[in-house]
This record gives sequence, structure tokens and C-alpha cells, in this order.
Amino acid sequence: MDNIKVTAGIKRLAINGDPKRIVEFNPSDILFVERFYEIYREFEKKQAEYDNKSKELDAQSSQLDESGVPVNMKAGLDFVKDVCNFMRDKIDYLFGEGTSQKAFGDVQSVDMIGQFLQGVTPYIQETRTKKVNKYTNSRTAKKSKTMK
Repeated sequence: MDNIKVTAGIKRLAINGDPKRIVEFNPSDILFVERFYEIYREFEKKQAEYDNKSKELDAQSSQLDESGVPVNMKAGLDFVKDVCNFMRDKIDYLFGEGTSQKAFGDVQSVDMIGQFLQGVTPYIQETRTKKVNKYTNSRTAKKSKTMK
């Protein structure tokens, strides 16, 4: 039987160079890209909520308990944990179940999640730019030929 080769364009990235912690995604899959930007918008909304809540908590942090710990410390930690869980769930939705655990382990860190997203974004943007240029350049070339 004859066969054809179809390249999927899968990107494989090792987390911190660890070959056991590989994240795979297809930046040329339009459905993946659609979900990526959908989630990116959700993260931006969550970031605004996070900023507002942080300001609110910071304003209250001057009130200390008898041990010298801010009285709202638990509320602040719970909020950050909620944000991390939200973001980890979205990353798992986008990249596949278990990706957050593979990337972050048991650590709950908004900073690490941001680093992860900043790390994968260039691969997505590069692929999208190539795809868009492929079509816009071919249209431009066709228009140039017909105008001559």
C-alpha cells in the first residue's frame, strides 16, 4: 500500500531542559491557536481581578495580629492559590491534562505560570506569522502579476 507523510508541526519543549518533562503542542493547528488566544484573554481579565484584589489586600495588610502577621494573610494566600488553580486548569485545557503538573510540579506560583506562557508564546506567534505571510505574500504576488 502506498502512503503519504503528513507532518503535524508538533513542537516539543523540555521544561528546564528535563527530557522527562516535555510539553507538546501544534502551533499550526487553528483550533489550538483559537483556544490559546481565548485563554490569553481570560488570563488578562483574571490579571485585572488579581491586581484589584492585591491592592485591596495590600491596603489591609497594615493590620497585624498579635504575632505581627497581617490579619488578611490567609485571604491573600487563598486568593493567589485560586488564581494559580484557575490558570493551571486553563493550561491543562489548552496543552492537555497533566501539563501543569509536568511544568510546575506541586508549586503554586503565578510567576512560574507567566514564565511558561511567555516561553511558549513565541513558538505560536512565529508559526502564525509564517502562515499569515504565506497567504498575504501569495496574494500580493498575484496582484502584482495582474497589475502589470
